[in-house]
Amino acid sequence: MNAQPSKILVVDDCREDCFTYRRFLEQSTDLSYTILETRTAEEGLALAREESPSCILLDYRLPDITGLEFIKKFSAYPNANYTAIVMLTGQGDEIVAVTALKEGAMDYLVKDHLTGGALIRAISNAIEKVNMRRDMQNRHEELVRVSITDELTGVHNRRYTMVRLTEEMERSKRYSTPLSILMLDLDLFKKINDQYGHLAGDEVLKNFSNMLLELSRSTDIVGRFGGEEFLVVVTDTQEHYAR
Repeated sequence: MNAQPSKILVVDDCREDCFTYRRFLEQSTDLSYTILETRTAEEGLALAREESPSCILLDYRLPDITGLEFIKKFSAYPNANYTAIVMLTGQGDEIVAVTALKEGAMDYLVKDHLTGGALIRAISNAIEKVNMRRDMQNRHEELVRVSITDELTGVHNRRYTMVRLTEEMERSKRYSTPLSILMLDLDLFKKINDQYGHLAGDEVLKNFSNMLLELSRSTDIVGRFGGEEFLVVVTDTQEHYAR
């Protein structure tokens, strides 16, 4: 199955330059691109939010704001870290280049010396760096998830549950808000393991955990306390409602 073409957003008010970028990109035999064009930063920001391009080719001098201001505004967008930015300018400026890289641009190219090979390499490298960043973030999130999750049941593990319980107790004391705690123990669970085996017992624990997750609110904390014991921290809830 062929990979989806990368979306390249060109934000440049010079039609000739845009034509040059398009011609260079169409010559690429290694990668395929879908090219979008805008003439102003405002249009570029709107299209970037809508299309989530893989890379933005950004002119430094735009009719409404500078490319640096564009980067600052764009960085506030959700998932902005997953879009590569390559800034281009008519004349080289070391200060602008350093500032652009500090603000989040992956590369900086001078139009007067631009070649098709240089542009394609810059885009490819920038997208690769962003993909590596995304992979690292996904791995980090997965490590965090594993560290706080009970492997068998999918609810929170005991350590994380107790940490969150302590936090919620402190919050309840500070703001005088109600807090209820449910301790749940499956009766006769040992007989299930003895009669049907531990695999059957595991299925009971999984199904019971799913029931707790379905019935709890997003603000509640569901955790496995140990064995067949579970704990649910019911926030902002008085005892009779918890019952």
